[in-house]
Amino acid sequence: MTLIKNNSEIEENIVNICHCDYKYFLNKRNVVGLGLGYKVKNGFHTNQLCVQVLVSRKFPENEININDKIPSMYKGIPTDVKETGYFRACS
Repeated sequence: MTLIKNNSEIEENIVNICHCDYKYFLNKRNVVGLGLGYKVKNGFHTNQLCVQVLVSRKFPENEININDKIPSMYKGIPTDVKETGYFRACS
């Protein structure tokens, strides 16, 4: 395993995860999208790049099936779960 050294390498890894591993996330209940973003911790935006996992609704951890939980790290990259609701096409 190689050590990630700079933001461009992290961005490249996140984009690769989004393109190649999206089914891992989208097969989980409640997940509606996936992207590159910055982690939010305790309500504050950080400068830490992450895989942003978009969910229709956030649930308390004890109400989520173990198979549907989002890991805090995925392939060495932090994840962040963001409640977005459902997406609809607008005309």
